[in-house]
Amino acid sequence: MRRRFLRPLFILAASVAIPVAANTLVVAEVSSGNLIEFEGGFAVHLAGVWVPDPITPIGRQAHEFVKLRIEGKRVAVFTWTTDNTAAGIVHGEDGLAFATIVYGRGLSEKGSGTDIAAELLELGYARVDPEHLPDGYEHYREIERRAKQQNLGLWAP
Repeated sequence: MRRRFLRPLFILAASVAIPVAANTLVVAEVSSGNLIEFEGGFAVHLAGVWVPDPITPIGRQAHEFVKLRIEGKRVAVFTWTTDNTAAGIVHGEDGLAFATIVYGRGLSEKGSGTDIAAELLELGYARVDPEHLPDGYEHYREIERRAKQQNLGLWAP
């Protein structure tokens, strides 16, 4: 899929106080367990997690898991910002923003839906990326700890 970056449109949306429902996008393609592309060409990395490359067995499982859950579906996208402004959006070295993606029922209600990154951690398909872990997501460490204790995914002997 050809990537076109429509940052100005998304940045404008991110800088205005709007309801959660207004921050929803349709997932066009899941390129890997950690790279999500939306209709219109906007793409993000999942914030707070590192997912193995899809050429590895766990990476392939993670990729398929994310595809089944969100590809072609409307999701809530919360870009990681350092100061709640468009200027504070955190980008990776490749220029893509980091974001949390929530899917499922109740996207229009604050706190509803399922965090795809948390699910990847629960299954051991990802590990916490401390360099890209937003404030308020320390619970990811506990989710990862439980997956390690259960020897799931990356933590399997």
